[in-house]
Amino acid sequence: MRQYGSLTIAGFLAMFFSYNAFADTNFSPVVTLRSMAGFVFLNALPASRGQDEETHFILDEVGTLAGLNKQYSGGVIQLREPPGRRTFLACVAVLPNAQLTRSAACNNDQGTYFTLLPVKNGTVQIQNLSTGLCLVGDNEGEGIPSTENCIETGFIVPQSHQWFIGPAFGNARISPVAIQSEDTVGDR
Repeated sequence: MRQYGSLTIAGFLAMFFSYNAFADTNFSPVVTLRSMAGFVFLNALPASRGQDEETHFILDEVGTLAGLNKQYSGGVIQLREPPGRRTFLACVAVLPNAQLTRSAACNNDQGTYFTLLPVKNGTVQIQNLSTGLCLVGDNEGEGIPSTENCIETGFIVPQSHQWFIGPAFGNARISPVAIQSEDTVGDR
């Protein structure tokens, strides 16, 4: 009978996760954000080189705001850059003039807090708590979204206001607009 070496669960998981991430109780996966109009939200604020990792975000739940978490059914989150890209923690913030920027004050700046407003088709509107405005990806392409008033979810929500939260790999950058146009070509 063969004798196998023993491998602890911690040792096994350490092969797949660095810095003991499996022990972290606040696990937030890396995702991409794409509007249903085909716009890809880049985390490289303000400049971009179009690299894949510039489309990655961590949706980090803000658990310290118990009063706000009860008020917003979509929870309170921050859109953070994944660790390792910069020497400082960076997150998306909306300035009082409604422009998006990168902020290093992620722990005490209300402009960095967002909530997710669900839409009936499985997408969400992303609303900033300090301004009440939603992120809008107007056209197909990539870059920094603009902000506009949110649409009440009982009404028809335009595609530019709807955001798909996808996995962080290359196929998540495929435009839903391109997929729809390919489907309609095949129907002819």
